[in-house]
Amino acid sequence: MRSAKTFAEWRRNAIKVDQLEGMDMWRGSVESKDYDYKLIRDRLNTLIGLKNDGSIRSVNQAMFLLRAGMIRNLGGICNHRLYRFSRVGTMQIIEDYIQVSEWHLTKIAECDHPDIGLMARVDFFSDMIRAYGRTALVLHGGASFGLCHLGVAKSLYEEGLLPKIVVGSYIGAVMAAAICVQDERGLEALFSEDETSGKLDLTAFRKPGGIIGSVVRKLLRFARHGCLLDVKVVEESARRTIGDITFKEAYFRSGRILNIIVHSKQKLDVPVLLNYLTAPDVVVWSAASASCAVPGLYETVTLYAKCPDTGLIRPWHPTAIRMESAFLQTDIPVSRLAELFNVNNFIVSQVPSYFSIQISPSEEATSFGSKMIKLFGDELGHRYTQFKQLGLVPTRLQYFERFFHAPLPGDITISPSISFGDFFHVVQNPTPAFVQYCIQKGEQSVWKRMMQVRIRSELEYSLERKLDLLKQKQSAGKSVMRSSVDSVFGNVSPGVNTNSNVQLKHRTRSFEL
Repeated sequence: MRSAKTFAEWRRNAIKVDQLEGMDMWRGSVESKDYDYKLIRDRLNTLIGLKNDGSIRSVNQAMFLLRAGMIRNLGGICNHRLYRFSRVGTMQIIEDYIQVSEWHLTKIAECDHPDIGLMARVDFFSDMIRAYGRTALVLHGGASFGLCHLGVAKSLYEEGLLPKIVVGSYIGAVMAAAICVQDERGLEALFSEDETSGKLDLTAFRKPGGIIGSVVRKLLRFARHGCLLDVKVVEESARRTIGDITFKEAYFRSGRILNIIVHSKQKLDVPVLLNYLTAPDVVVWSAASASCAVPGLYETVTLYAKCPDTGLIRPWHPTAIRMESAFLQTDIPVSRLAELFNVNNFIVSQVPSYFSIQISPSEEATSFGSKMIKLFGDELGHRYTQFKQLGLVPTRLQYFERFFHAPLPGDITISPSISFGDFFHVVQNPTPAFVQYCIQKGEQSVWKRMMQVRIRSELEYSLERKLDLLKQKQSAGKSVMRSSVDSVFGNVSPGVNTNSNVQLKHRTRSFEL
């Protein structure tokens, strides 16, 4: 299984292992204390009965039943304990419930009965999405291994499970930006093994002098400026990869909502969650660079914006507010994302950084080396907490508190397996081979969580797809009606006063669910 190159290959091997271990029998069972199996069983039987009926009455009943139970964790089906036994999924009854529910959603969307008109179906799916909530993919941390985030996103994309809302922090901000500024064709090229390195411009990291020259430059930079790394390198690489595109332009190009987390050094009341609503004209590469500016590693940077009238790029604020990374924050702006985009489900991809060697809370240390690393990290964190309580930790050093905390909380936390030996790559400039290595690491980390992601998100994405199709039909109908009206008013009879300047104003209303 570790040698698998694709999810299909991994899944075939995982099924065989499950059969050898008897997990296929567990999947076929129904009863469990980890979820309300009676509720799920009864609802599934009812939905199957309505499916076999096929009348308009059954469609109305299905709409009522789905509306009443459109909860992501209905009956505890998203309980983490249900996904610890089988490698390929969970109990078959839960998977069947999701599939039958999706079948009914398709039936409702395609229903052309006069009792369930187009407007009623649009309202139904709009209300369902608001009730169900939305999913956000959070890409956090990584340094050189932040390239693993691309593998995570690639694996979700190939299975049709990549959320439209992507949040980036630290190096994850650059990866999130690279994903969200692409249209579908560009996204496929980004995830293509042959074209990934061409989409990511890493030439700025290739400095002369080798490892020794790199170490000397870092020491001199730290002595002069108080930081080890050159933020101009990150800015140059991000600008070449992303281009001078703004948050609003990225949203209209890709349809995905890019969010980048930053922090104001001046502690001013400025947005720390940048997106097409809070900072529409900010250029993405400057926001991504600001999110990378970890104190002690990089200098703070200035955010830039594109003038809507002239297209010129200039500081976002006249006072040139300096921004730095939000990497050291211990949480996600959950409430802000919920307010703006109705997000209630978080898939967190967290990659260890230079100094942060972490064991995911869902994983257990098995080898002697991993156990020693975990012991060292726990002991270091404990001593740090003691010194902080005694007031012996300077304020500036508290920035490193993030290294001693558990990974960011998420409904699903994905942490690529980075071995201790892999950390020697951080002193080397990224190469195309290293890019593909990291992407493969990211892909493999998602495969064992794929069914868990699907159970939590499949109905949400189905609702979004069907609502988009219904809105397209609605727009097409309005276009036909508008053409008919224009033809009528265009053929004015003689004697009618044409100077009345009669105008038909068509108001459009756009909103983000």
